[in-house]
Amino acid sequence: RMEWGNGMEDPKIFDLKELDTDQWCKSLKDAGMKMVILTVKHHDGFVLWQSRYTDHGIMSTNFRDGKGDVLRDLS
Repeated sequence: RMEWGNGMEDPKIFDLKELDTDQWCKSLKDAGMKMVILTVKHHDGFVLWQSRYTDHGIMSTNFRDGKGDVLRDLS
């Protein structure tokens, strides 16, 4: 019932099941792109890497038992 997050959401609503960043890179390369920019911190503070400064992120989800890291996978 909200368009934007406010940082108070339960991180478990981020329900990522699979991640294939190699497929992303192949698609980008096939399209002739040479770089990628990934936003890994949302305006509400939700982070897509393992941070020691917040619990509002992928580390508080079920993705890879809380050990997932989208930034690391893409890098």
